[in-house]
Amino acid sequence: MRIAQTTNRRRSRLSWFFWASSLSCLAAAPLPTSPVNTGFEAGKSGWRIPNALWRIEEGAGRNGSKGLVWENNDPKRYLFPGYKLALEAGGIYRYGAWVKADRRPDGGKRQPQPKVSLDYSNAEGKWIGADYAEPVGKPDADGWVRYEGVTRPLPSAVVSGNLFGFMPRGATGRVRFDDFSFSHEGTRRVDTVVSSAYRDTAAEGQVSFIATLFANPAKMPPGMLSATFAYRNADGAETEMPADMLDAEHAAIKLDVARFAAGSHPVTFVLRTKTDGRELGRATCSFTRAAVPRRVAFDRIGRTLVDGKPFFPLGMYARDVTPEALALYTNGTPYNCIMPYHMPSKEMLDACREAGLMVVCSVKDFVYGIHAGHERFPSREASFAHIAGMVRAAKDHPATLAWYTNDESPPRQVDTLRDLKRMIHELDPNHPVWHVTDKTCKVRPFLGSYDVIGQDPYPIGLSGENAAIGRAATDAQMMREAMYDTVPMWHVPQAFNWAWDTHRKRSELYRYPTAEELVSMTWQPIAAGANGLIYYAFHRICMATKGAERDECLRRAAVAAAEVKAKMPLLLSDPGPAVLSVPKGMVCRTWRTVDGKVTLLAANMTREAVAGTVTLADGFSPQTVELPPLGYIFAEITSTEK
Repeated sequence: MRIAQTTNRRRSRLSWFFWASSLSCLAAAPLPTSPVNTGFEAGKSGWRIPNALWRIEEGAGRNGSKGLVWENNDPKRYLFPGYKLALEAGGIYRYGAWVKADRRPDGGKRQPQPKVSLDYSNAEGKWIGADYAEPVGKPDADGWVRYEGVTRPLPSAVVSGNLFGFMPRGATGRVRFDDFSFSHEGTRRVDTVVSSAYRDTAAEGQVSFIATLFANPAKMPPGMLSATFAYRNADGAETEMPADMLDAEHAAIKLDVARFAAGSHPVTFVLRTKTDGRELGRATCSFTRAAVPRRVAFDRIGRTLVDGKPFFPLGMYARDVTPEALALYTNGTPYNCIMPYHMPSKEMLDACREAGLMVVCSVKDFVYGIHAGHERFPSREASFAHIAGMVRAAKDHPATLAWYTNDESPPRQVDTLRDLKRMIHELDPNHPVWHVTDKTCKVRPFLGSYDVIGQDPYPIGLSGENAAIGRAATDAQMMREAMYDTVPMWHVPQAFNWAWDTHRKRSELYRYPTAEELVSMTWQPIAAGANGLIYYAFHRICMATKGAERDECLRRAAVAAAEVKAKMPLLLSDPGPAVLSVPKGMVCRTWRTVDGKVTLLAANMTREAVAGTVTLADGFSPQTVELPPLGYIFAEITSTEK
């Protein structure tokens, strides 16, 4: 999938050293809730500005005023200024600045790409996330561009943040910033209600309902709040029940479907104060008690169903589906699906069907305000109309598996993507919406905008904590936790070499995953709960390598996928006993087959040998497991109960 180019300022040792030293003096002082100085006529006035690369200069601002100037000739140097602010949970903030990018000192035509952002952190100063402003309109007569952003309601743990203007790592040139702005636009305590049932529809069993919250635990701890879910019961009467659990970030309740009235009715969550019953916020979803057959669906344990039968999506990303690409893609490979970025023609959908492949249809590039979609259409309505035409054209084709609507988009786009999901559901009752994200902090804000989600950790070729191969499992585990285990997962293992990314400086670290690494990154997310894998990426391998090297890289992915295909009867079985504890560096999962046998998958998340005891629920004896570096095993286990 698309490689995110967003700069991660946390990785800069120099910049963090600067911030640690310059902000320590503020620890005991109350933080401002708005900038004292949005321009620079009064000098720094609250801004922390490095002595290198940055300066306040007379006449460099708008209309000849003072302005903040960044000038850099060394791509290895990376520092940034900022303004520290008090923020609150649930707060919605508008921020921005005027920016003017001068030409590069070498006379090149490519302009450096400025950034204006608002980062936010918890009480311990730990980074939680960031929002990035976008250019608004065209440059004015003097070449200044207004950058502006509006955050989503900030998470419950947020207490402070920083307003930043900066340049991406590796940039050179000269850029000017002026007239920063920041304002509190309002506060939202309740975001959305989601259910564990696919499309909020079920005929039997139990369904969990989750309300996501932005409660401020410092001002309103959960003990001061009342949380209820209201629904129409089987007798037709409106019923309100207290949540089973409530914390600062969510409220939840689990109900048997038999409690609900038949048909579609709202389930409404309301958050109130306990003392006076004052309403703080509410959200509603429509739940349907019915059996609705669908071409592609998910069952209660997150397995994909195609025509009612369990299906494990296994394939690769691709750029286009052409006869030549399809012939290479299917040459002795175990894949049952493909994820092309460009929508295949009907003829190529037919060819995929003939080759035994289902297709994830991508519409993500046509969403207004997201990546290239902003440039293609004059409005969100125009982009939705175009996407609706694409959905109508492919929704009845037997090769269609799902709709791909989000490729690493920022959380500020969640409302658009929730609306897009609703539109696709209305047009196409038979196929789900798939999202992929590059950071676990983006998972929870997007709840309600996807039916199935994936994470794309690409550790091979990176450095530091990002290079840990165990991210293939830990990212999946954190994703399940972030979604309250309510949404299925199709994950995205790395099969490419970072060296193809022209936005990155070449490094001796960059290489393709070895065969052993690919196998490890295949089984780790499955052990962590994934029920589908789509490797990244067929087209990148083909674009970056030729001949025997290309064939070898494609072969490695195919060999790893073939191991999955061989285990599909087991992987599509019912869950086995819950895994209660595992040795450090290991991830485990169990299945129970139709003959009553229970099988344990244990995968090593590290490059060292690991060993220890795995404990299981339901009367199963502890299992002693030993794994070589990057290794995995399947083991049949027995219960100690008679």
